[in-house]
Amino acid sequence: MSIAFAFDRIAVLPNTAATLRAVAQTVQRGDAAQAAVLVDRLFTAFFIDGENVGDARVLEHIPVGVRRAAGRRKFE
Repeated sequence: MSIAFAFDRIAVLPNTAATLRAVAQTVQRGDAAQAAVLVDRLFTAFFIDGENVGDARVLEHIPVGVRRAAGRRKFE
């Protein structure tokens, strides 16, 4: 399996502290499968789409199985 990283799209090296907290909270809720999906989507957003995964406005569109407002609060 080959992954097509798009390093040329990465314009910002984001602060991922809030992002990692959201993943940890998902795991702490006992939903490891949802956390795995979230991590996969975060990696795709950063390494393939070149998104700033440290930006709450970007992250609010990534959460899996949470309401948008709840997702935004997780990342702030």
